[in-house]
Amino acid sequence: MSRTSPTLSRIGSVPVEEIAARILQHCLIEDGSILTPDRGVWTAVNLRELHREYVDAPDVSAKNFGEKLASQLADTSDPARQLFAELYILNVLPLDNFLQTTKVGYIQGVLDELKTPVDIPDDIAHAFSGGVFNGGRAFSSRRWAQLSFLVEFAEYFKSQSIAIRREAADHPNAMKQLVRSTRPPRTGTATGPVVHVPPRVLSADCQHSAETATP
Repeated sequence: MSRTSPTLSRIGSVPVEEIAARILQHCLIEDGSILTPDRGVWTAVNLRELHREYVDAPDVSAKNFGEKLASQLADTSDPARQLFAELYILNVLPLDNFLQTTKVGYIQGVLDELKTPVDIPDDIAHAFSGGVFNGGRAFSSRRWAQLSFLVEFAEYFKSQSIAIRREAADHPNAMKQLVRSTRPPRTGTATGPVVHVPPRVLSADCQHSAETATP
């Protein structure tokens, strides 16, 4: 069985790692959901839709990120929109430089447009009150790139066999190699961790430099 239990020693990291462990097991290794465990959300079909509607269709206007995101996701299906919200959870979960209310607001803003309402569970909202690192300026100014990378990372990770995914859950070096093998985020330099999943905070190899690119 994959080792997806918390591994950091800091008290404040426990709820963050518990949620991250569930995302790793139920969403990345399996095809489930962190918000609706009875539904399959992290599927290849939904990831392809997000790639088409978000990754391949960047908004280069002067609008703020929230306005751009609303436009990019306007025509997505409910399952793909929920998947984006869950990727967004993974993105903001470990950050300690965002308020709990800010994190909840980001996720709720995506979920509010679902035709069938989905709530943020209390344990996830509670985990948002903590964090394990300061994401720095990149997690605000380059949020679009971080989320694009997460879509592509999830696609690449889930294209691997179940055996490889389980090995990555157990061995940090195997996970790092999969992160490195994903196309680098479309940003000048990715200066903070992108993927936070047990058994380690995978920061080092999401900090690699990439050639500057524009959306």
